[in-house]
Amino acid sequence: MGVLKKIYQTILYIYCQIIIFYCCAHPYLTINDNYVLPFLLIGIVLLSFYKIIYKSKAGKNNFLIYILLFCICLSIIYNDFNDIVVYFRLVFSILFSILVISTLNFKKIAFHFIKIMNIVCVVSIFGYIFINLLGLIELPTFININNSTYGNGFIYFYIEGIKNRNCGIFWEPGVFATFVLFDLILNYILFNNKFKYNIIILLITMITINSSAGYLLSVFYLFLLIYNRIRDKKDTFNTLVKFLFIPLVIVALYVFYYSISLGNLSNNQFFAKLQYDNFMTSYRIKALSFNFDVLKDNILFGCGINEYYSIAPKLLCPDTSTSTLFLALFGIFGSLYTIIIICNFFKIKKISIIEKIILLVIILSIVNKEPHLNMAFSWMLILGINLGDKNKNESY
Repeated sequence: MGVLKKIYQTILYIYCQIIIFYCCAHPYLTINDNYVLPFLLIGIVLLSFYKIIYKSKAGKNNFLIYILLFCICLSIIYNDFNDIVVYFRLVFSILFSILVISTLNFKKIAFHFIKIMNIVCVVSIFGYIFINLLGLIELPTFININNSTYGNGFIYFYIEGIKNRNCGIFWEPGVFATFVLFDLILNYILFNNKFKYNIIILLITMITINSSAGYLLSVFYLFLLIYNRIRDKKDTFNTLVKFLFIPLVIVALYVFYYSISLGNLSNNQFFAKLQYDNFMTSYRIKALSFNFDVLKDNILFGCGINEYYSIAPKLLCPDTSTSTLFLALFGIFGSLYTIIIICNFFKIKKISIIEKIILLVIILSIVNKEPHLNMAFSWMLILGINLGDKNKNESY
């Protein structure tokens, strides 16, 4: 590899991490997110030049992503042709991710993401201890556009009023939980749990985040680890466990739920959200209902972004359910978003069908608990998760 090519490639890999950690979920986004579009556009230009100059062919994107882009363009023409600016961030996020997957080694991006997340989590654990347990630090503050007050440690943040929920370097604890789960998923699929100490740090971090969905999905991840240990064993006992694994998981989840209902955990507001009555009346369930109502009235092309946010109840936050959000925005063609996720996860090699199903439950839960419409890293993961064997001889 030539020196100039290596320097150019290194710049691109660093740039991807900037997009992931600064342009996807940083607290400063809640003050002003106008810089995200230029960052994405510059990334698209840099990746395009690299691809043209060096004829790079890293991974092949699922053709359905191009159909989804075409359908988004149809929706723009049908709904919002006179005000298309609101679509730029979505389209740029998708284009940037397509170019990343087809130009660079996604496994290498994931490797550096895991290493950086390890540092982020360790720093956040110390910050959480110093602020919440020892009371040794008070951080300077800033107020965002929603009048939420953040403690600003530059490499550690908290939201006033919920200091007991670890934000790390992210704008909200739930997003931190999402990135922790992304880390666990990438480690499991692309590196076969190679980074074992990272798993311990990530799960400790998840405890400090106090995320209901994070807790539940971490339990699913622990089921994956158990199955991974017995997957290749041929003795009678492990064969029986594999055969009964799904029923055993269902029983274990029921026991977990029953323990919450009867035990002291029901007094914990984060575990209490997992109880059936609380869950069925939660904002996320109401968001599903709202999005399906919008879809029924706009079945073919959806209602478009401008119309959607003009009618969406702000307190409901219906855009947290990304799968149904796509349906509401782009009609039946919006189902391609979820179909792409399912297809790419079932294309993953070297893992069993049971593992794929559990991983799908985790990833579909993730994208339907937080807004992922414009999150470039979410698009990268969805498009690149099945490309672990590509460029496998490249060093990290």
